[in-house]
Formats: sequence, structure tokens, C-alpha cells
Amino acid sequence: MNWGVKILLTLITIVVATVSVGIYMVSQDTDSLVEDGYYEKGLDYESVLDHQRNVEIHSALPKITIKDNYLEFLFTGANNEGEIILKRPSDQHLDRAIPFSTKDSKYTLSLNNIQTGAWEIHLSWENHNIPFYFQKRIHIP
Repeated sequence: MNWGVKILLTLITIVVATVSVGIYMVSQDTDSLVEDGYYEKGLDYESVLDHQRNVEIHSALPKITIKDNYLEFLFTGANNEGEIILKRPSDQHLDRAIPFSTKDSKYTLSLNNIQTGAWEIHLSWENHNIPFYFQKRIHIP
């Protein structure tokens, strides 16, 4: 086999591989977007920033710790009401939204039905009619 045939076979292999990868990528059913409705959420992002600023202005940074088989949220004040969103970066089907209400400054969440690994906590709550928003990445052992 001479060098001309080898070059031709190499070019054909590259073209076939490129076309195959293109067909594979187009045929995938998953979307590369992290969230559904990202555009609508982007329009409302200013209110999220205001809620994050409220955490700083009112020194209301919650303390989130993992104790035994529980996730513990320690707020700076009592009578908190809101929602905890647990997002799994690797699988959005495992995401959970958990409403909560506390009479004191502590809320505990059982980790029995939550897989180990990396999670994002999105915490939105109200205290004395002041809205707050906080997010944190954690690793559940």
C-alpha cells in the first residue's frame, strides 16, 4: 500500500468520525440547559439579588451543618418560613423542594432519603416579613 492510499484512508476515517460524533450529539434528547425556564428566572433575578442583600444587611446568615443523619439549619431569629431546594448538579431528577416553618431558630432535615455526594442548597425564607435568599454547596457523606 503506497502513501497516497494511507492518506486517503486517514481522511475518510476523520470524516466518518466527525460525522458520527455530530449525529450522536444531535440525536441526544437531553438539553444542555441547567434549568427549565431560565429566561423567565433571569428576568426575576433582581428580586433574588435583593433577597441576598437582605441577608447581609440584616446579618441573617444561616448556619448549615451536617450532624449525624440530619441537615441542621440555624437561623439568626425565630419564626422563619420558606423553602429549601436541594439541587443535585449531576442529576436534576433528584432535586427536591421542601417547605419549612420554624417557631424557634433551628430547623432539622432528615437525610434518610437523600443520596450522598455534592448538593446545592437554595434557601429562601421570610422572617418578620423580610424575604431572604441564601445558597451553599455541600457534600453529604
